[in-house]
Amino acid sequence: MCPVSGDALEREPDAVDLYCPNALCPERIFQSVKFFASRGGMNIDGLGPQTLRLLIAHKLIADEADLFSLDPQELQALEGIGEKKATQILAALQDAKSRPLPQLLTSLGIPGLGETMARLIIGATPQLDALATMAERVQDAKAEAVALVPALSAMFETLVLGNAKVVDPRKRLLRLLESEFAAMPETHHELLQHQFAQALEAIKPLLEIDGVGPSLVQAIIAWFSDARNRRIVEKMRAAGLVLAEKPQADERKTLAGLTFVITGKLSGWSRKGARQFIEDHGGRVTASVSRKTRYLVAGKGGGSKRAKAAALDVPVLDEAALRALANDGKP
Repeated sequence: MCPVSGDALEREPDAVDLYCPNALCPERIFQSVKFFASRGGMNIDGLGPQTLRLLIAHKLIADEADLFSLDPQELQALEGIGEKKATQILAALQDAKSRPLPQLLTSLGIPGLGETMARLIIGATPQLDALATMAERVQDAKAEAVALVPALSAMFETLVLGNAKVVDPRKRLLRLLESEFAAMPETHHELLQHQFAQALEAIKPLLEIDGVGPSLVQAIIAWFSDARNRRIVEKMRAAGLVLAEKPQADERKTLAGLTFVITGKLSGWSRKGARQFIEDHGGRVTASVSRKTRYLVAGKGGGSKRAKAAALDVPVLDEAALRALANDGKP
């Protein structure tokens, strides 16, 4: 039993940890909002654990979006807050409204979604609404399929995502269904194939991103399919948060279509700064060297990635060569 809400604890398939299924459990709300406000999330100054627990206990917030509609008078009336700290917190929240969209996406706490992958996803789908629409399309296709074969309710997403990258996924999915449901009428085949095609088309932008696999796609679809999460996004929109990337000028896209890996200790940049420079010029940064890597940007060290780059004939750039490539297309 959850020691806070009293709900029976549950465990995801193949998972080890138990969790409370009640989205309104105060402890679940606390953990979610704490991550949202943390340095790994939206990095909002002044919102430490003690302050967040006060906000939840006094029912001033019930989710992350409520932070942006806090009443100044109610905030400063809380024990240990006062006018000065309340002013600082509200200023920090105002600043957080303009955080980059990948940072906001990371802060939502979608399982398996970190900062690097969030940047790649926003590069491919530069609006949160696009992810919400994707989830809606998958759920619509699922509803139609389940209407034909009710037993698909528990496995539709798993079947689609687990077979999305085979040569002919729709035929593969139908063969799986035929073996699983031998009594399925033939008249269902074409209709089910259409629903599979709809779901596959919806998730295609995510699956085309190097490093995005079925489990992450399923986590994204599940998060944006949840009605409470969609309400949180709408409340953020109403509060003035940035939910779409601003288009960048074409001249800044000199690295478009190129994939980079960064390794070693850079002298003129932090890793984060180098990644930002590459992405600002239209390039993509991934964590490991593969045949899809166009350049390895290397400082001091980085031996294993240098070795793999050499084995795959991936060119290695220093910081000066990267700047030259971004400026005139030649390293």
